[in-house]
Amino acid sequence: MLKPRIGLLLIATGMVIGGGACGVGRVFPGPEPVGHIENASITEASGLAASRLRNDVFWVINDSGNAPVLYAMDARGRHLGTVAVEDSSNQDWEDLASFVHDGTPFLAIADIGDNTARRDTCTIYIVREPELSPDGPPPNARVVPVRRIRFTYEDGPRDCEAIAFDASARRFLLISKRTRPPVLYALPFEEGRDDTVWVAIRSTDIANLQDAAEKHRNPGRLLEPHPYRYLPTALDISPDASLLAILTYQSVFVFHRSNAQGWESALGLPPKVYPLPRLPQAEALCFGADGRSLLITSEKCPAPILRIPVP
Repeated sequence: MLKPRIGLLLIATGMVIGGGACGVGRVFPGPEPVGHIENASITEASGLAASRLRNDVFWVINDSGNAPVLYAMDARGRHLGTVAVEDSSNQDWEDLASFVHDGTPFLAIADIGDNTARRDTCTIYIVREPELSPDGPPPNARVVPVRRIRFTYEDGPRDCEAIAFDASARRFLLISKRTRPPVLYALPFEEGRDDTVWVAIRSTDIANLQDAAEKHRNPGRLLEPHPYRYLPTALDISPDASLLAILTYQSVFVFHRSNAQGWESALGLPPKVYPLPRLPQAEALCFGADGRSLLITSEKCPAPILRIPVP
């Protein structure tokens, strides 16, 4: 029943108006359904990242209570392989980021969920991105983390489901989920021992999500407002580092920066806003390898995959 319902809503909403100084009055294509996650083992897709080795591969993780596993799929959700992550545990895996460091592609698995804000430390598992043959990974494929980044927040525990790697500044960016407004934190990507506890520094408040969403409310949406609709659930930066996308339960926000601009400054500008159709628990988002589109999926099954073209 979910797929026809999404289609009807997309027909009803049509196009989406973009915000921001360069987007006022312009019209952009809205989300379009392109497939469903095929692998029945992906029951709570909480993180999504585009491969840096192959343009047709995306990596997915499950939420807490599931095995520590990376799943490979294509843009339409067709299963391409499974890779176990050894020497790790899935306490609350909430987001996934892909990045290249010193010429090597990596995946950052963010064990950062903390609904009650009680965790002493959170962990980011850094693994080399597994290579896939045309037939997928070999049976019983495994990776071992090359680093475990344990960290705290400078102002106390925070629930967080959104992380991205800011390559230009050699740092991770994290956005708190349950604070109002959401807060951007910066975590330096420095060499260190696994037993080092790093500190995520409070960087800036992101105060314009609610106002931007209300300004571009989807008139065709057939749902009551979600009580948590402005809470960030995923984050990604485009491969060329010019765009940053934030996913919430009802909208996608895309921020643009100039070459000389830091993300703290860019996040204070009006974003382009893409209201979502009905997509229960939208918690996974990433840019495609070419940076010209976004893929989004849900923690609920069957999990549809939506694509948003990015101008």
